[in-house]
Amino acid sequence: MVGAAAVAGLATGGIVLVTRDGGGGGDGPAARAKPLTGTPPLVVDVKPAALRRLPADDLRRRVAAIIRRDDESRRAESIAALQALPQDEPVVGMALGLAQLWAGDPAAAEVALKRVKELDPYGYYGTNADNLLHLNEAPGYPPWLTTARPEGASIAQLKARTQSRPDDPDAWLALAAALEQHDRGGAITAARKAFALDPGDVSARVAVTVLPFDKDNPGAALAGLMRVLQASPGADAEVRVHVGLVFFWMRDETDAAAQFRQVLAEDSHGLYAQVAGVFSRCIENPTSCAKTGSDPNIAR
Repeated sequence: MVGAAAVAGLATGGIVLVTRDGGGGGDGPAARAKPLTGTPPLVVDVKPAALRRLPADDLRRRVAAIIRRDDESRRAESIAALQALPQDEPVVGMALGLAQLWAGDPAAAEVALKRVKELDPYGYYGTNADNLLHLNEAPGYPPWLTTARPEGASIAQLKARTQSRPDDPDAWLALAAALEQHDRGGAITAARKAFALDPGDVSARVAVTVLPFDKDNPGAALAGLMRVLQASPGADAEVRVHVGLVFFWMRDETDAAAQFRQVLAEDSHGLYAQVAGVFSRCIENPTSCAKTGSDPNIAR
């Protein structure tokens, strides 16, 4: 699985897709894009050994074969071959978008990558497409921090709990916490169920604001958290650490650091302070947090 090479290639190639102000058109870098050298990275949701064991007709194997034989002289052929595959499959759209980027056609790549994001929201391909569409934001999505998941409880146990107690908001919130790492879409659904059952719960309000974070409009999450902060001053540390995380993901490190400092001043020993401390050190010394990300959906 390759991801860093893709971002490095985009940065050095001068291709810009989308920024928060909707840039990338007109006389900007995208309009002057040139084809990139080398072969587009192969982004698939299995490791090389597992890829080799897949059936020959598996779309991931077919995409890999196209990308591996691609070079500057075959780029049009590669794009045509990818366009001939099912276009409702995220793995195909991801490869197509990357091939179009390497061909120097960011406008077409943007269309393909946006389609991947729609097909696979918060999934492996959708997350990587979203990252490429927003190189001006941190990869992945800000985490939702909570102690709602009972220690040692499995996802299966928590799902069973929601089935036996469907009107218990704590059960749904615990399930959302358990699902976040590997199924953010499922976590969003569970958090919204908890919020519907208890709209006054601060953790549920934070969850339904942070988990659906949209790179196209990160300010929406920020505005939502500020509303929660104003309505629930007693939960200052819990809400403010998430405000800091959203600022961090927007690469506004000055405002992020200010939020984290306030969390540390008010709650020096809890979970929120621990996270605030980690991200504060990341801001002060970026090399210290180069590998702190743990999102399984980010290709590496």
